[in-house]
Order: sequence, then structure tokens, then C-alpha cells
Amino acid sequence: MQNKCLIVSLGEVEEIVIEEAMNIARDKFLLLPEYYGKIDPSAEGSRNSQLNGEILLLQIASIKEEDTLVTLGLTRFDLFADNLNFIFGIASSKLRSCLISYARLITENFKLFISRLRKEITHELGHVFGLPHCKNPYCVMHFSNSILDTDRKSENFCDNCRRKLLSELKQLGLL
Repeated sequence: MQNKCLIVSLGEVEEIVIEEAMNIARDKFLLLPEYYGKIDPSAEGSRNSQLNGEILLLQIASIKEEDTLVTLGLTRFDLFADNLNFIFGIASSKLRSCLISYARLITENFKLFISRLRKEITHELGHVFGLPHCKNPYCVMHFSNSILDTDRKSENFCDNCRRKLLSELKQLGLL
């Protein structure tokens, strides 16, 4: 069964960030997480101190091993995408890949940082499995326009998004 989640660090990434990503991949998405290692992120298309999330997503999506279902990238670098000043993350269900930047999630409150990180990892993996943005402001799949939106929403899926995710996981043979 193809259910490996390959986790890639783009630049230096703290161990706790990798551990949280592995826990979410395993516990919420029934994947077998495996740490690939650190790679240098592409600076192609960068602006000021931000890196282009769309280019980096393609970079990590190209890192696939035979039994890899999902590739998840983590970075401390601040990201942007076309027509967006910044992004917390980016995902593609077609590429079965996502990338999370925790640059704007960092706070002195460690518990709040971990909660923000868990929400963004869950959100982007949700997109990898085909979930769209949700209108429910407390659902983890709700679009975050600011860190306040991220702080308001839950780390969990609403009932509707959970049903959609379970259906997708079942189709993939993960359930």
C-alpha cells in the first residue's frame, strides 16, 4: 500500500516542527511519516526576504520515493504566491504535495505556536486530499487571511469536511 508521507525540511527546521508534522500525518491522515532530510530551498523567483511558495512546492513535489503518497515540506522562510503578499502554506492535490511556512506563526507563547503549526499542517494536508476552503470559521479548512483567523479556528475538521476527508481516505485504501 502506498501511504508514506515524506517530510522535507527546506533550510533549518526545528525538531519539534518535524515531530508535529509526523504526528499529524500519522494521526489525522493515517499516513506513515518518514523524514527525508534537509534540502536547500530554491531562491528562484524570490522577492525581498520572501521565497516563492509556488516554486518551492514544485521543488518538494519532485522528491518522491517509490512508495510515497504525499510530500510535505516545512520551512522557516517567509513565503508568497501569485497575487498574495504572504502565505502560511500552499498545497496541490494533483501533485500530492504541500508546503508550510511557520515564519508568521512564531510567538513567544509556545503552546500557541504549536497550535498554529498544527492548524496549518492539517489545513494544507487537507488540501492535498482534495478538501476546499470551508465557510465555517472554526473549521481547520477555513481560509486564514491573517494570524487572527488562524488563532480563531480549531485544529479539527468540521463534520462536513471530516466526512469528505474520510471518503477520500477510503477511496485511497487508507481506511
